[in-house]
Amino acid sequence: MARRSDRPRRAALHGLTLLEVLVVLGILVMLMGVGVAGIDRLGGVRLRNETNRLAAVIKYTFNRCTALGLHMRLSIDLETDAYHVEASETPFYLRKAGRFESADELEEEDRKAEAQEQAAQADGDSDDPKVISLRKAAQRRAKFVTDDLVPTVKMEGGTGIDSLYIAGREGALTSGTVYLHFFPSGWVEPAVLFTTDGEGSFQTLVVHPLTGKVSRKVGKVEPDRGFGEPERQEDEGR
Repeated sequence: MARRSDRPRRAALHGLTLLEVLVVLGILVMLMGVGVAGIDRLGGVRLRNETNRLAAVIKYTFNRCTALGLHMRLSIDLETDAYHVEASETPFYLRKAGRFESADELEEEDRKAEAQEQAAQADGDSDDPKVISLRKAAQRRAKFVTDDLVPTVKMEGGTGIDSLYIAGREGALTSGTVYLHFFPSGWVEPAVLFTTDGEGSFQTLVVHPLTGKVSRKVGKVEPDRGFGEPERQEDEGR
């Protein structure tokens, strides 16, 4: 009797049948698929959240600029995928030609003007009309300081700003520090920004100049051929 009772137990110790192996493999594949899909969804949610946060900062800057009568700009570091807001009480005007396209060019212009003024003063020419003109230009130049209400934002989770277009600037801007300017009369430079998750997924933000509204689109949507043309006559700012 004892031997008979041992037979079922010994049978249970046999290996899995081919059918059972296939069932187990199928379950594992299904679970892996669910896991990958979950990761993809998580990445998509992260990209959408970071894109929405950037859009909110742009809209906030537009509203704050018009409410307080400040000249403001969004400073975007394309190398580190970070951005912050700066403000100035001094009027700022965009140039119709030869306008600055990067922070480095703007700083270089300031250094040259300061060096010329110092050289003229060292030669005893502080009353020279050229020196006086340089000094007045420096005083008129907008001095931007960081807006403490909007701390520097570093995009997270592998997301970043791939590139952007700003009306009046040649082609897509892909490197360095770029400024998006806001004016107290209620106008912001027309712009198109592309955010990415670093894995081939993109979202597009379109900045509307007269309202500060920011539209979000899925994918990388290039600007139209006439991008920014209606605003070119107002390129000096307001």
